[in-house]
Amino acid sequence: MNAVDYGKLLEQLIRIEGAKLAPYRDAAGNLIVAPDHYVKRMGVTGTGMAVVEVDIRAVAHELEASWPTVGELDAIRKRVLIHMTLNMGIRGLLAMLRFVSAVECRVWDTAADEMLISQWAKQEPRRANVLAAMIRTGRDDVLRVIQPEAYNQQQVQLGLRT
Repeated sequence: MNAVDYGKLLEQLIRIEGAKLAPYRDAAGNLIVAPDHYVKRMGVTGTGMAVVEVDIRAVAHELEASWPTVGELDAIRKRVLIHMTLNMGIRGLLAMLRFVSAVECRVWDTAADEMLISQWAKQEPRRANVLAAMIRTGRDDVLRVIQPEAYNQQQVQLGLRT
């Protein structure tokens, strides 16, 4: 099983949707706030993004438990699937049957095409285009073209970059 680079996943999420430091509601309408003991148990310390990172780790574990193939994927494609799950939930992701099938068979062009024709892509076109390019190529250099000024400003505001 490839380890998930949570730092890169967090950076990817911030680049695409911006930083959310306040408690927020997930796709199911649940308020995301984590108690300190939960944050520590998940191994996250000393960051203003701790609540978000704990949420990411929990979703990643749940996704791998629900869809074992995820654990066998390369790091970039695994990050894409975790990102999609954060956005639409595990049920929503697994309901994309042709997409799931394409991922199972490692047919990346088909998987990307299925992402782009989904209802999710109609609701989240910018996110879908970026993540589909990452699935298709297995590369994350597409992230460099997404709002570099806004991203850099957010990093400074969060104290992640000086």
